[in-house]
Amino acid sequence: MTSRAPPGAKAVIKARHQPPPFTEAFLHQWLDDCREDWMCELDRILDDAQLVALAYEALSERHPRSRNRGRPGTPAEVVLRLLALKHIFNWSFKNVEREVKGSLLYRQLTRVGAGTVPDRKTLGRQALALARISHRTCQTRAGDSGK
Repeated sequence: MTSRAPPGAKAVIKARHQPPPFTEAFLHQWLDDCREDWMCELDRILDDAQLVALAYEALSERHPRSRNRGRPGTPAEVVLRLLALKHIFNWSFKNVEREVKGSLLYRQLTRVGAGTVPDRKTLGRQALALARISHRTCQTRAGDSGK
């Protein structure tokens, strides 16, 4: 004899449950408990789609065919987050690389996860590309406000 929930009703009891892998669920909960207030605020600020799009455009302009040739690059969102850590702690690029490689919490915050942390030279080049677009954007906005 089987009874079913009425159509549209949410099943309360399930026959089987597929939990997330233990380490994944455990780590996410543990890391969320370790987050500080400034990390939540940084997440809120850097989740801005327009900011990520600007960073993507800047990184795409590093070389003429950056968008469709060469090795896969570091996502713009990750670069922004790594550079934010650099700025917050006044770290060198070498320190950013070392600290993020060694910290699960920073890996989660920067969205690197289990991926590879960009080396200091790569991060420096990416920062330079973002600085150029930032400089051009500021000049454009200053020109617009002077009219």
